[in-house]
Formats: sequence, structure tokens, C-alpha cells
Amino acid sequence: MTIKTLYHYCSSTEFASIINNGAIWLSSLTLSNDFLEGKLISNILSELLKKEDLDEKTFIELREAVFFFDQFIDGLGFCLSEDGDLLSQWRGYANDGKGFSIGFSKEYLEMLENQFSSKEPKLRKVIYDPSEHLEIVLPIYEKIRSHIQSGVLLPSESLGLMTMISPPEIATEKYREAWREIYSSIVVLLPQLFSLKNQAFSEEEEWRLISHIIKDKYGEDVLFRAGQNKIIPYKEIRFLPLSARPILEIIIGPKNITPEFVVEGFLKQKDYDNVIVKRSRASYQ
Repeated sequence: MTIKTLYHYCSSTEFASIINNGAIWLSSLTLSNDFLEGKLISNILSELLKKEDLDEKTFIELREAVFFFDQFIDGLGFCLSEDGDLLSQWRGYANDGKGFSIGFSKEYLEMLENQFSSKEPKLRKVIYDPSEHLEIVLPIYEKIRSHIQSGVLLPSESLGLMTMISPPEIATEKYREAWREIYSSIVVLLPQLFSLKNQAFSEEEEWRLISHIIKDKYGEDVLFRAGQNKIIPYKEIRFLPLSARPILEIIIGPKNITPEFVVEGFLKQKDYDNVIVKRSRASYQ
């Protein structure tokens, strides 16, 4: 089935902000309601490493390498769903049903991502299946494993066998090169870092517009806003005049008392044309 519309659930305040300002916010994913955000790749690699016969020092160093992302990378994301009228989404993300579900054009979002020279943000479908997670991570793990099996990852003070085969300086250089290759291999997984989620969230059928930042090195394009119990880094992405329309549909939440004609008037005033406005089918009061 071809997906034409992706839905963003939000409060009335956020809805008004998006329409008034013609912009969306990509907010920190590591400060979301899922404590495993951005950690699944590292966790999978770590569990695979436990199966190897490694000395303690090498195991610790490899764990530090695979948890590199956790320490330094955050994802800023704008979250969407394939389902625009899902009760759990209304309750969790739209002020307990008092907000809105904004139906964005998938075509527009794909066009929007191509307008940035940095090649980010990118629109990505979230993957929930653990077997697919493993399929993504295994090729990188096999590269790490090949270095383990070659013996080149032995600590420099334990290079005895290698120095019998190669001079000490060559053995040491091979050791350093192996670690460089390991880090380079792990970095290949960066685009998938915030595209993998715990299977418990699969009902959300989520897509994300994602940008990556280095923690503690916020550029001028990163702003900050207040949450209930936190300060949240975010990026503002403004709508651009493209051939596709950004918004196709608005669904009014089951507890939202705003009449359809008010929403339609608001949209027309801000030049959002031909947008379908309807009420949620959820019988939630």
C-alpha cells in the first residue's frame, strides 16, 4: 500500500504554532518517553560481544567503542504515524485527546529533506522487528569479529605472538589500524541509530524526520525550549514553497471541542488550501 499521508499528533498549542509559523520542530529523541532511544544498536553489539572469548581489557575497549553513539550523539526528530486516528496516540501525544492530528504529505516531506545541503534531516521509517535490528547490525559486527579472530586487537603489552610474526612497530600499527576500522564501521550505523525502536511501540507505525547532533556541541541552528521537567534541544524546519502541499488533512481530537469551521477558517487565513478537516472517530471522552 502506498503511503501518502503521515500524521503528527500534538496539543492545540503546538498545532497553532505549526500553522501560524509555517514550521515544525525536531526535538531531542533521547529526552523522549523511551529510555532505549538511540541505544538499541549499542545494546545488540554489546550482547554479541559477550559471546566472544575476550580478555577483560579488550572487551571493555570494544564496549566503549560500541557505546560511542550513546556518549556523543543525540537525534533530533519530528515524529509521525501512518495512522491518523489511533486512541493510544491521542492519549499519549495529543493532550489526552484534546489536541490535533496533522496529516502531512509524505511526498512533501521527502521533497523537503532534499532541500538541505547537510543531507539532513532525513525521513525514515522506524523499524520494530528485533530480527530486522539484528540484520542491520550483523554486517558491522562481522567486521569487528574478523579483527577479534585475527588477534590484532590484543593489547599492545600482550602482542607477544604477533611480534614473533611481525616487528613490534608493525604489530602496533596493525593494532591501531584495526581500531580505526572498527570505529569507522560503527559510524556507518549512524543513519539507523534513531530508526530502531523497541517492539513494544510497534502500534505507533512511526516515521521520523531525523537530524543528528553532537552532544554539548550545539550549533547556532539548535534552539532550546522548556518541557514540564526538562530543557529540550530542538531545530526549527520551516516549510518551503515546493510543488507539493505540506498539509493534506487535519483530524480534530476526540476531546477537542473546536468546530470544524474554525479550523478551516484558521487554515485558509494562513494559506493552507484544500485541507480536509474532520473529527476523530474515537469514542473517547
